[in-house]
Amino acid sequence: MNISKTSWHYRLLNKLDMITQWETLCKYFWKVVFASIAVPLVVLGGTWILTLPFWWMFVPEIPTPLVIFIGSVEIVFLIIALIGLINKRFDEEIEAGTRPRPLYKEPKPPNLFKQWLKAKHDTVCPVIDFVDESNG
Repeated sequence: MNISKTSWHYRLLNKLDMITQWETLCKYFWKVVFASIAVPLVVLGGTWILTLPFWWMFVPEIPTPLVIFIGSVEIVFLIIALIGLINKRFDEEIEAGTRPRPLYKEPKPPNLFKQWLKAKHDTVCPVIDFVDESNG
């Protein structure tokens, strides 16, 4: 099975240094699931924990449940802001010509989850080849 080196899951695992040379689809799939859940939880949880002392510092009488609620609202606003920044960047890249304008729906590569389900059903986990499609 081939997996593009430009796919989001390959780039995520590569940044986390979780890719081995002889990777099978089953191991790769579970690494993607773990990284997709763990990274956002660590970032958002860390942000939440780091901002809580600031609320107590400025308003010492504030009750703990209210601080927890305010921290949770902060996380929601951070997620909304992040989505807005990503959309703005995509629009800027389309206007600059560095990202193609989507005129039609391009065929997608095989879905990682569907491939994993098929391999699980066949009880065979294929070895993955990582291909560089950026030069083609």
